[in-house]
Amino acid sequence: MDLAAAGAEVIAVGCDITNRSEIDQRIQEVTAHYGRIDILVTNAGQIQVGPIESVVIEDFEDVMNVLFWGTVYPTLALLPVFLQRNRGQIVNITCGDWFFRRAAQRTQSDRRQSDHDRSRPPAHGFL
Repeated sequence: MDLAAAGAEVIAVGCDITNRSEIDQRIQEVTAHYGRIDILVTNAGQIQVGPIESVVIEDFEDVMNVLFWGTVYPTLALLPVFLQRNRGQIVNITCGDWFFRRAAQRTQSDRRQSDHDRSRPPAHGFL
């Protein structure tokens, strides 16, 4: 459904979801514009695929920051507001194919598993 075509005023705000202060700033900007926030949708991802021996620790940290903290930071920033108002919706979108890909990889080498695949279970656990 195209919300704007249906007459709803919609705004999409981008930010570095690994940066808590930037998230807080965007929440303040949107709240100042609309007076309140009713819905939070988080949907971010990052993928780096290759043999495990070519992946460095920083690759894992980058992916975990985006996929896990990118879900946790904005959710925890708005949750108290939603609870106080007893109103609000939170939609966290993560890649759901992790479970299917893991099942398919049982017959393959785990060395080909991506760091993206490894970072999703903590985000699912948070939800």
